[in-house]
Amino acid sequence: MTALRSLLASALLALAAASPLSAQLIGVRVLDRATGQPVPEVTVEALRANDRSAARARTDAQGYAVLQLPEPLEVRLRASRVGYQTATSSAFNVELRQALETEMRIASGEVVLEPLTVTARSTPPRSPVLEREEFYQRERSSQGKFLTRYEIQNMVVPTGATEIFSAIPGIRLQQTGGRGRVVTISRGGRNCVPQLLIDEAPMPIGDLDRFIQPAQIAGVEIYRSDTEIPIRWAAYRKGCGLIVVWTEVAARR
Repeated sequence: MTALRSLLASALLALAAASPLSAQLIGVRVLDRATGQPVPEVTVEALRANDRSAARARTDAQGYAVLQLPEPLEVRLRASRVGYQTATSSAFNVELRQALETEMRIASGEVVLEPLTVTARSTPPRSPVLEREEFYQRERSSQGKFLTRYEIQNMVVPTGATEIFSAIPGIRLQQTGGRGRVVTISRGGRNCVPQLLIDEAPMPIGDLDRFIQPAQIAGVEIYRSDTEIPIRWAAYRKGCGLIVVWTEVAARR
């Protein structure tokens, strides 16, 4: 499965470069049940519980395909191709930021309910700082947007901390005097300046690039409206959202 792992790694890097938001990937190799040979041009779909498609891809000449899920899901895989019977796997879970390697076998004869073979699961390492600050707990339950060191490191080399926000929907970077930039949130046709916390200390958001470098960031929480802000920071519900930046320095507090 080395080639599949390489393809999956390349897909992870490409997706991270295109968007810093979390990605859940399924790497699939489809083989002929009788011969064990790879089957190209197979349409592979990830199906939700209601049988609606969550992601779709087509296998290459070596039988490989990579599907990107929009969120953590329980899915089944369905593989179909002209000349073969459609095969559907059993259900399995894909967790947040997880990459799975799987294998399916399809037959040109009878219809088969294909049991899924998960050959590997990988998830980026979790930060002790973010664990302690309940970052991952909020990520699972909150409506905010979250970035970890993993997504930031896989961006196209940000030149400043403000640049990591450039691909977040609803976020704008506004130039200030000199070379400074301010992170703003688009609200009702206007841009407003959110509150910034660095390791829970309030900071002027216009000074973000001066106070911190991307390499120092362990994680970022972005709340674009007061309704998204957790009760922990209810005092900062002032009408224009909140950005919380965690650094590795927080580990020494």
